[in-house]
Amino acid sequence: MKQKNNFLLLIGSLIVLTFPSCDSVESNFPVNIPIKMELTVSGMSTSANATGTYCLEGTSTYDEYKNKIESIKYVKASYRTVNVTPQGLQGNIKITVKDQAGNVLFNQDILGVVIIDYKNSPYEITLSQNEINTINEYISSLGSNCFEATLLVDNISGGDPPYEVKGAIDILFEADVKP
Repeated sequence: MKQKNNFLLLIGSLIVLTFPSCDSVESNFPVNIPIKMELTVSGMSTSANATGTYCLEGTSTYDEYKNKIESIKYVKASYRTVNVTPQGLQGNIKITVKDQAGNVLFNQDILGVVIIDYKNSPYEITLSQNEINTINEYISSLGSNCFEATLLVDNISGGDPPYEVKGAIDILFEADVKP
């Protein structure tokens, strides 16, 4: 009789462990969504700029989770040099990021630098709390997921023209995603 009770207890335990509870709660999870804005500045004078529009939609991570995003927020931004000609080029790097309506979200000036220095060590862009709040409000608005970025390089020295700087503005967002 004792063996029969042990057997029934074993079978009962297996049934309980095999079938999960109906009260199982799945919680949201964070997903990093990067956006890379690459711009190429070139010219013959000591100042040149380039502007481009970049959207979260169309990036693989955003597209994968866009219908499950509960909220999204800014995490960090950086500038990095992808390529520069001539290699010893020096100058000022000026970055402006705007929303779709042309409102400035943030500006960053990196003054008096050797531009190639940011190829292997990106420049971390520091934003004020107000700028972060503005970006978060913008990106949380329905349909607001595009940015206009401008890269200006001026006061150029350290080589003969033509000059070319290919730079990237990287912004990382974090989305709270439903399972």
